[in-house]
Amino acid sequence: MFGSDRSRRGQLAEDGVKVMLRAWEGTPFEVDGRRAWVNPPPTSLPRSLLAIGGSVEASARRAAKLGLPFIPTLHDESLAAVYYAEAVEQDFEEATCLMPSGPGLVLVTRDPDALWDRIGEQLLYDALAYAKWQYADQRSSWHVEATTVKDLRAAGQHAIVTPEECIDLVRGRGVAVLHPLVAGIDPAIGWETLELVADVVMPGLAR
Repeated sequence: MFGSDRSRRGQLAEDGVKVMLRAWEGTPFEVDGRRAWVNPPPTSLPRSLLAIGGSVEASARRAAKLGLPFIPTLHDESLAAVYYAEAVEQDFEEATCLMPSGPGLVLVTRDPDALWDRIGEQLLYDALAYAKWQYADQRSSWHVEATTVKDLRAAGQHAIVTPEECIDLVRGRGVAVLHPLVAGIDPAIGWETLELVADVVMPGLAR
């Protein structure tokens, strides 16, 4: 769509990440021969706002080289090993690999059945779009074979849960991946998820 050379996608992504990290410092800098300045800077440290994903060793090395967390698209310990080895070479002591575990999307609500009825078709569209983009040989846990909302719900990659179920999920899996604006859903649903996590799930885990 942008006339980019797909064969250079790795380098283009790396270049883009470098620009983002530099821009988030909040001071003027040069990019492509132009002066740029993003202001105000984010409250959080720039490197806490971004992670590198991927399913191949080049992605793992890129994440370590950029000094960023690595989130593989599937559970593969060999990718983590490559990432941590490259982190040692780069003297990157804060290296963190977040291996997929459990659902790839979690929404928290008081009434999961009602929310499935409300946004199930949007979640199915999201899943089908991801499946369409992926190549036949691409490795990813985010590929769901579903043609109906019922199939999607049974697959377990998209999880709509109560606060109590979310607490159990985190205790069992160690993580709950929130996507409060998946597939263009009503922002009010996203806010409900975030508020329930903040007000119920996190205090429950702390106890």
